[in-house]
Amino acid sequence: MKKSPEMQAETTYLAVLGRVLAQKRKRLGREWDQARAARQAGISRSTWSRLENGESAPDAIQLAQIADMFGTTAPEFLAEVERVCDGLRKRGVKVHMEKQKKTSVAGGIGLALLGTAALAGIAAAVLAADDSDETKNKEE
Repeated sequence: MKKSPEMQAETTYLAVLGRVLAQKRKRLGREWDQARAARQAGISRSTWSRLENGESAPDAIQLAQIADMFGTTAPEFLAEVERVCDGLRKRGVKVHMEKQKKTSVAGGIGLALLGTAALAGIAAAVLAADDSDETKNKEE
């Protein structure tokens, strides 16, 4: 069984966010399982599960949809998460702000594309400089 953030000497911001999300969902009533909450927020059940488990962070749209489902705003929801983090810190729990350690396939592809684009830009700059040098040499 997973330990709650309160029982650990350290945790992550995403784990705290997930815990707040799960607690708010459970306060809505017994009929509010993850599937219903996900449908209501307009996200998939698996995405909701990953959010509650602290395995991923909601994007801005998801955060707004989730907050709306709870009758609040995204800044108010995040303020609640921050209050929980502050409470944990006061009890000596270190809350890490770093992202999850696993790199998703999509994230890895994104990084690869970014690296490729950077290399292409460098190559274009080098070729442009070579062309400029050749033009100067021909003119001289």
